[in-house]
Amino acid sequence: MRSVSLSLLLCLFSIMVFQSAANAEEGKWVEIKVGFANIYKQLDPESEIIKQAKKGDRIALEHAGTSWYKVKVDSSIGWIEKRSGKVVSSSKASPLPATLLILVIIGGTTGGIVYFSKNKPETAEV
Repeated sequence: MRSVSLSLLLCLFSIMVFQSAANAEEGKWVEIKVGFANIYKQLDPESEIIKQAKKGDRIALEHAGTSWYKVKVDSSIGWIEKRSGKVVSSSKASPLPATLLILVIIGGTTGGIVYFSKNKPETAEV
């Protein structure tokens, strides 16, 4: 019973930590939804490319225009075409898959402990 209570406490603690980390982000971000996207120094596709972002990258949003996003890259400002990404409210992907994995691991460990504690082999005394 003690191991079950401890596992439940660990489980609740994990959920609280992941939720607070997910809610701590402020501002808006652009998540790249194409294979690669160029981030330009100026609002012109002929200007210098300051960085190339890959699918899944999240870049801080400064301003959303009609066809371009103004973004902050490292210490400079750049521009990315709107069709290359979408605005999201967090700089990190959802922690749900990691949370579920931790819950499965904790649940499996708890189940194993409970099973083996109830089904201890009796030792034969000589």
